[in-house]
Parts: sequence; structure tokens; C-alpha cells
Amino acid sequence: MVAEGKYASVATVMRGASSAGCFFRLVAFVPVFSLAMLAACAPDLPDKPSAADVLAQTDRWFVGKQGLANKLYDDDALAEYVVGELCTGDSQWLEVARRVFPTNYAHLNEDLSSALSVALVTSPSTVLRSFGSEPCHLPDDLPASCVTMDWPARATRAIEAVSAASLGNSKDECLKKVNTVATQPKNAEQ
Repeated sequence: MVAEGKYASVATVMRGASSAGCFFRLVAFVPVFSLAMLAACAPDLPDKPSAADVLAQTDRWFVGKQGLANKLYDDDALAEYVVGELCTGDSQWLEVARRVFPTNYAHLNEDLSSALSVALVTSPSTVLRSFGSEPCHLPDDLPASCVTMDWPARATRAIEAVSAASLGNSKDECLKKVNTVATQPKNAEQ
């Protein structure tokens, strides 16, 4: 009887016999089940989503930055498409990059950073404001849709045109990096 009395409340909750026990088990179970169902029911993105589609999915299904990074890491075609769109410097695509970069995946970081270095030519203020001098390097290994021809000269002109005083440090740092790239011999590794 002592053991029965001593453990009666635990046993009752474990069996779910009391309404309080059922309620607490249900409350603990529902959020876990709901998250699993949301993940399972998450709609797929179209093959070529708009930046707004990706941002909406980020807010709704990907559970933030790491969720979107996981999606891009797992879906090479989507990652290549997003990287290609980032190269345009479009403000919505730059917002996608801001929400995901940097990631826990080195290769994805390299691709995103290279795309941002191309976007620097068309949207230097936005890129510098959001990413500092991180993407101020020679773009590498990008989709064909990303135009990198004469990148150092084009990037230098774009960065020099930035007039926001608040971006002065990022602008100076970025110009140093771009000028270093521009002055390196083409076959420095030989």
C-alpha cells in the first residue's frame, strides 16, 4: 500500500487516467506532432521561384536561416538557380542572401559569396551594407548567367560610386581587396 500510495499520482499520469495527466501529455505531444506535420506538408518551391516565393517559404516553412541553407544544400538545382539570381543584384534576391548567408556549409558559402561579388557591380551599397567586405573577391565557379567579365574594373567603379558615409569602412576595405585581385598576375599559381 505504501508503494501504491507513494507512486499513485505518477502511475495515474503515466496511464493517462486523470484528465490533468492526459492534458499535460497532449500539450507536450501536440507541438512536436505539429512541427513534424508542417515539415511533411511543406509545399515545394517551383523550379524557378521568385525571390518573394523563397522569402515566404523561409518565413513559413524553412524555420529561418539554417532551414533555408539546408534546402539549398540539399537541392543543387535550386541552389544554382538562387546563386544565378543573386548575381543580378536584385534587392529581393539580396534579401534572400541576407537571410541565409553565411551558412554552415563551406561550398554553399563560397557560391553565395561569389554571387554577391558579382552583385556588387550592380548594387554596391546594398551589398556593402548587408555583407561588409566579405564578397569583395574575384567571383569563382558561378553559373553561366553570372557575368564576371572585367569584374575588377567594374567592381572598382561601382564601389567608388558609393557615397554613403556610413559605408566608408566597408567601402575602403572592399576597394583594397578588389585592387589586390586586379593587380595579381593571371597565373599566380604557376
